This record gives sequence, structure tokens and C-alpha cells, in this order.
Amino acid sequence: MEKTLWQIYDDAQLAELDTLTADYKKFLDAGKTERECVTEVIRIAEKEGYVDLNKKDTLQAGDKVYMDWMGKSIVLFQIGEDSLEKGMTKYKETQFGDGRAMVMFKDIKDCYRAWKAGFDMPKLQLGNCPRGADKKALNNEVYATEEEIGLLKEMSAAGVDIVIHTIPEATCVSFDKVM
Repeated sequence: MEKTLWQIYDDAQLAELDTLTADYKKFLDAGKTERECVTEVIRIAEKEGYVDLNKKDTLQAGDKVYMDWMGKSIVLFQIGEDSLEKGMTKYKETQFGDGRAMVMFKDIKDCYRAWKAGFDMPKLQLGNCPRGADKKALNNEVYATEEEIGLLKEMSAAGVDIVIHTIPEATCVSFDKVM
């Protein structure tokens, strides 16, 4: 019969494991809902030197940032030495065989910021961008402010193929045709 870790670990490793499990129990106690979990992750991340990506104008190697989506999900990044494009390409190649991946952004501005930071984005599909008082309808489900339209125009002019396609049954429409 194979030995378990409890039988293999020495006293120092067992003490480290006890600390880890105690911390994990505290995390579970503090995060009974998805929003409480995100709040707790932010608290822990900030204690470890992470800052909200929305509070950073530029990113440099070594920066630790997080992005919170409506208090329901969170992603943490530590910026490396290689370009974002090189890192994402390597990630896509190792995770997605054919090198393709779908990345979702909470809004057009976040998408633009990733693109400006070097994220390789040959194609951008705009989905459900909700309406608002200061937003213009690009179709019946996609709305954007004048500022966001300007960002999209800049991306399009730089060669990003931007399409509006909200559901599989809908017709795919080029952003350039709408503008």
C-alpha cells in the first residue's frame, strides 16, 4: 500500500500543512458567498502587495495587480519580464493546443487597456454591452459611449477585426459597417 503524505512528511512539513489548512478554514469561514470570497481574496492580495489594476496607469515587470469583476470574480496577475503578448502566446500554446483562446472583458475600456498593454488581439467580438443614458446603440444589444467608440475606432484602425455578434443565431456585423 502506498504511503500517504501524513506518513511521508517530516514534522516541519506537517506543521506547514497545519498552517495551510488552518488558513484555508479561515478563508472558508470568511467567504461563504462568491462576493465574500472575492472580498477576502482582495484583502489577502493587498496584504501581499497586489493593487487594483484600475488604479494603475502603466504596468512594469514585477507589478502585482488584480482585477475584480462586479465583486463576483477576480483574477490576479504578476507582471513578468516578457511582453504580455509573448506570455499569452505561450499560455495559449500550452493550454489550448491550436493557440486560440477566448478572453472576456467586463467592458470596452478594460479590453482597450489590455490591447494597449500588448495583448495580441487580432479579432474582437462585441457581445452584450448594456445601454446607458450616455451610450449610443451599435445594434439592439450593444451600446457604447462616445469615448468607447473612439477606443474601438483606434483599435480597428490598427488592424483589430471588430465584429458585433451577440448570440450564435444573430448575424455577425462588422464594427466598421456600423460606424
